[in-house]
Formats: sequence, C-alpha cells, structure tokens
Amino acid sequence: MTYNNDGKTRPAFASLGATYAGSMITTLWLPKRYTALGDGVRDANLQVAFGGMFNLVEEFWPEIKRLFKR
Repeated sequence: MTYNNDGKTRPAFASLGATYAGSMITTLWLPKRYTALGDGVRDANLQVAFGGMFNLVEEFWPEIKRLFKR
C-alpha cells in the first residue's frame, strides 16, 4: 500500500507492476523452454508471496520476540 496526494492509502500498482515486469524480463534470457508469461508470472507470484510473508514477520516481530522470551 502507498499514499496518494490526499494522504489516503491505495494499492501500490507501480511496485506490483515492476515486480511482474522485472520477473518477465529476466526470464527472456533463459532457454526457449522458459516463457516470460508462464515462468515470469510464476516467479513474480513467488516474489510477492515471500515479500508479503517477510513484511508480516517484520511487522509483528516485537510481539513474536516477546512470546519466545517467556
């Protein structure tokens, strides 16, 4: 999520689009059995999923750390 000029939150379409475009472009130099649309989108999905999981851990790390200190 990002903020617009009014300070309201909105989806960060540019970041998401850059993730997919970058994954598709990097797939282009691979052998012919790899396709930019199929493998590039799959790789971008993995990147978005792992990034989301990392952000969740980062967000709630103080609470997680407190659980393990008991």
